[in-house]
Amino acid sequence: MRVALHRRMHCALHRRVNHLVRIIVAVLLITSILQAAPQSAPPAKGKLAKEELRRQKALRTEFINPYGMWLSFEVRDIITSEEVAVLKSLRTDDEREEFIQQFWERRNPEPGSLENKFKQDFYRRHVCANELFSRTAPGWKTDRGRIYVAYGPPDEIVSHPQGGIMPWSSQRVGADPVPYPFERWTYRVMDRVGPNQVLIFADPTRTGDFRLVANPEGKVVLMPDRRRDPMKGTDRGVSAEPFLKPSHPPAPVKFPDLRAVMTSGQLSANPIPILVRTYTFPATEAVELAVVAVQMPGRDLQFQNKNGMMQSRVETYGRIEALSGRIVAAFEKTRVVDLPIGENDKGCKDKFVFEESIPLGPGRYRFSLALKDEASGRTGMLIAPLTVPLFDSGLLSTTPLILADSIEPLESSPPELEQFAIGRNTVHTNPGQAFSRDGAMGVYLQIHNLRIDPETNKANFTVEYEILNRVDKPGPDMGEPARLLSDSTEFTLAKNILLKGFKPGTYSFRIKITDIVAKQTIAPSTMFSVR
Repeated sequence: MRVALHRRMHCALHRRVNHLVRIIVAVLLITSILQAAPQSAPPAKGKLAKEELRRQKALRTEFINPYGMWLSFEVRDIITSEEVAVLKSLRTDDEREEFIQQFWERRNPEPGSLENKFKQDFYRRHVCANELFSRTAPGWKTDRGRIYVAYGPPDEIVSHPQGGIMPWSSQRVGADPVPYPFERWTYRVMDRVGPNQVLIFADPTRTGDFRLVANPEGKVVLMPDRRRDPMKGTDRGVSAEPFLKPSHPPAPVKFPDLRAVMTSGQLSANPIPILVRTYTFPATEAVELAVVAVQMPGRDLQFQNKNGMMQSRVETYGRIEALSGRIVAAFEKTRVVDLPIGENDKGCKDKFVFEESIPLGPGRYRFSLALKDEASGRTGMLIAPLTVPLFDSGLLSTTPLILADSIEPLESSPPELEQFAIGRNTVHTNPGQAFSRDGAMGVYLQIHNLRIDPETNKANFTVEYEILNRVDKPGPDMGEPARLLSDSTEFTLAKNILLKGFKPGTYSFRIKITDIVAKQTIAPSTMFSVR
């Protein structure tokens, strides 16, 4: 019986093959006839329409990656309809790159300047949104994250985690009771929308996915999604030329002497020593935020009495270059250190730290910095490699491990993002990673891509801290591994460790993270010293 069945299957397969062969032969014959036909006759309108459709489809395929992704995801809430039309009309990558450069420059608060605070804050908000609003999707893709990125932190957030009376606006009388969580965001000024805006985000499914359910004043807050078809619904009649040319001349050079120092490499007789450490945070799929922390000894700065304060002013010029030599980012600014009179001796013995945030794509770069103490004229210079890793959205991963002088939680919603503010915390970084045994060491780390357990709807993982001395012997006991639960695929560790009991010396610090659901482990580590 098995033989008969096998024969029937073989015959059926044989008939299908023969049928397929006859179709292929027919197609070849038709093709040869069409190729032999005279070509002088104009193509039919239907054929033109099909060719145009194919051309547009090919253009969409070419455009979507990476420029369509940039349009449809990263800047969709801040780009104008005219800019959308122009970007989609461009045909070469060089034109698109120039368009993107001028796109950011048109929004530069200081036109022509090296540093674009708008772009910097835009991507810093992405990082904050990822920490504040992530659940199963990155925070910047959620409704709250999109509003946060496009318009900044609201002036007021009122949360109702258990539901309650939902006031649609401060001017309206009456209210609607709801049984699910919601938040009320208030903006005193909302760019491109208007003053006194109130937004309601609700979570009727109780899954942590808050959706924008109302903007009482009826303004357009979120622009329509263009993810489905980035070529659809745009006006191709807009001229591209004004969008490809600089709208402002370059700003005057602030510190030509520092640029000359960087070019020549010639420093003052007693150069200021500099330490640098870089931390990277995923902002979007294509961009990470590189935070460069720079440290110099306070004793190498000269303080002067300025309006009742002891003040030191440090001029800085820095730039990020691709390995090809192309400058991709730069900054030029004066850093000010103020100390009360009488405390300048203490300040001079301490260190001075400042940070610079630069949005970069994954790759290898070179960071160069030149600085000068205004009062003494002493200069310093540093050139260091800078690597931005490719963020893998599928595997358990972490940001670089940050050791800080202190970590302080923000008591309210994050302010407009300044130095040392990361998500819900102020992290005073310590690039030299040297600490006093009488103080504490702050530890900051973001964990990404935890797996959500479908049964509990939570991430389940353990965290274990380990400290070893120079000869790899255990340091002070850090306690048993902590088992944690999270409603999100992202989790932030922010901890201050008292160093009392540590002997002076060099130590290795490691954090071991085990995702119980995904059965993955990662263990970032770094070195620090106690004095």
